Amino acid sequence: MTGRMAAMLSWALDDSERPTRQLVDAAESLVGYRLIDLELIRIGSNAIFADRNRRVAIRVQAADLADEVMANLDLVIGLSRAAAPLVGPLVPTALRTEAAVLTAWPLGDAVLPTEVEILGSVLADLHASRVPRELPTLDIQHKLEARLSQVRDTDLPAALRDSLEEHIYYASTLVGRLSPVNPVLLHGDAHTGNLVELDHRALLIDLDDLCKGPREFDLIPAFVAYKRFHRDRDLWLAFRNAYGHADWETVESLALVRETTMNTWLAGLWSSSQTARDELTHRIDTWDLEGDLGVWRAL
Repeated sequence: MTGRMAAMLSWALDDSERPTRQLVDAAESLVGYRLIDLELIRIGSNAIFADRNRRVAIRVQAADLADEVMANLDLVIGLSRAAAPLVGPLVPTALRTEAAVLTAWPLGDAVLPTEVEILGSVLADLHASRVPRELPTLDIQHKLEARLSQVRDTDLPAALRDSLEEHIYYASTLVGRLSPVNPVLLHGDAHTGNLVELDHRALLIDLDDLCKGPREFDLIPAFVAYKRFHRDRDLWLAFRNAYGHADWETVESLALVRETTMNTWLAGLWSSSQTARDELTHRIDTWDLEGDLGVWRAL
């Protein structure tokens, strides 16, 4: 965990992982009314809190990301108004404190992991949306390089670190061979966990990685979910049929890229989570194996 992330969480959470008074006050200032019961529902690269009574989600990120957060907020507002299948913000601005930047969003209902047809249809709609001129180009190479630096700074055992570095190299090689053709609007982390039902529509959330690039990159997570987790070929085919035409051979060949970003993210939790240590060790041990021994567990 980075220092800025630790500082943000220390500001937002008390010792029992309940939201602090200062977080609640900031969230209420942002939305303009009293919140009833704010609770932590997710921690990743940011922290998500929800008030299920008010149907509000509060997204909390490190304060030094304020400019990026505002730029992303403006982008999402424009795209959602243009009918892209994205959840738009509840409030069209962010609130910055000394340790965090907060945004407010309507709280949707989770989609089941097995509802892959919905994900396929939503991604088809997303990829058919207008691509804004200011949208950044997909830069997986930069993400892999950043993850490599992070891996080298961890206290991972040497064998695990060496394996991650090797897979980062292979993933970078795969990405380097691609040439962008007919770029589309990409979500950047498209899986059913980032899909909700809101106002009778299925919409995508967690929109930090919006960019433009080959459509196949948004389809890789569904293939990796099939290959590494649920192993249900019917679900994989249902997703493909719902999405429609794509270069599925390329999708399958790029699975290593998604696996590498997943496992390097997990490596960042090595010092703080025994569950993460156990799962990362299992994944490294089984990464290049086929069959049931290669099944991974979702955290």
